[in-house]
Amino acid sequence: IPLYPLYSADQVGMATFLGGPIGGGWLIARNYRRLGQVRAAWITMIATVLATIALLASAFFAPEMPPIGLGAVGLAGMILIARAIQGNMVAHHTSVGGRKGSSWIAVATGLVSMVITLAAATGMAFADAYIIHPDSRALDGDPMVSSTAGGTVGDAKSPAPAPQSPTS
Repeated sequence: IPLYPLYSADQVGMATFLGGPIGGGWLIARNYRRLGQVRAAWITMIATVLATIALLASAFFAPEMPPIGLGAVGLAGMILIARAIQGNMVAHHTSVGGRKGSSWIAVATGLVSMVITLAAATGMAFADAYIIHPDSRALDGDPMVSSTAGGTVGDAKSPAPAPQSPTS
């Protein structure tokens, strides 16, 4: 009887739902490590970090795409991947008396992954605002005053010239 627990595809889905691909990928990688497949664990973590970066980048570079759609596709994808690559191993493990991993740990993994993902998204937002597009930031702390053409705060806050009436 194996003494270590393995996480099911549903638990991978739970962690993914809460924290994105990193959460689910961590549980898949943990299963691989417990089964002695260290290389597969590393490949899984690298792939899920890259998937998370791609999802975050798509939110910045393709904002017209609905994030809920990307999240649903990612969630379904992670569950299907977990079933395809580890479903038989987990089923065999539990059939010979092995335990299933704790759902509480799957939830905690998802929540920690959420914090990591939100920190990365915040970092990307700051990088976008202060490094990539610094000229479009609000000027002088006033969110209604911004510059995209290199003007000054005074230029932006000065009233527009009155329209001239046409002379006949």
